[in-house]
Amino acid sequence: MRRSLVILLVALAAILVGSQLLLPRYLEGRIENRLAAQGGTAEVSLDALPAARLLFGAGDRIEVRGSGLRLDLARARPEVFERLEGFDEVDVRLADLTVGPVRASSVRLSRVGGAPRYTLALQATVSPRELARFVTAQLPGLLGGLFGEVAASALPLADAPIPIELATDIEKVGGRWRASGGAGTIAGLPAGPVAEALATAIVERL
Repeated sequence: MRRSLVILLVALAAILVGSQLLLPRYLEGRIENRLAAQGGTAEVSLDALPAARLLFGAGDRIEVRGSGLRLDLARARPEVFERLEGFDEVDVRLADLTVGPVRASSVRLSRVGGAPRYTLALQATVSPRELARFVTAQLPGLLGGLFGEVAASALPLADAPIPIELATDIEKVGGRWRASGGAGTIAGLPAGPVAEALATAIVERL
């Protein structure tokens, strides 16, 4: 009986040690593949004790570094931020990132100490025409498409890239994650939807 108990305890210890070493690496590889599916490179580090917490979307820290990534920019779905809520710290830093019409030389998305908000900072360029089409695409149905074409055609130098330097918080307001203080405007158009959509494109691949 005692020998069987010892064997069982040793086996359990081996499983725990093995999962602590192998599970983070496996999940890190899956995230890296999702991020780099359309090009570029990514390195991901997941910290959690015990590592099994990662299976439930929780951990101590998630760190992402990437370069040359190409991501699709779809309608903003800020609810995807819920998938990171189980992590105490989030630190995402990307260079040479293309998300739809936005070409970003640097992007940083972070959250420290389980704070109820994320900080997004980016330096990028985008053409006013593409920006207008994207922002108005957030409007429903035919109205968004029609308004987007009118707004895009009315902008002067609509195809000339304009610089974006943006720093804003993304926090839950009325049950929905939204870009808040500091978002401002880009070429006279609201920057909030762009910040939300760009951050969503990154987070939904984590």
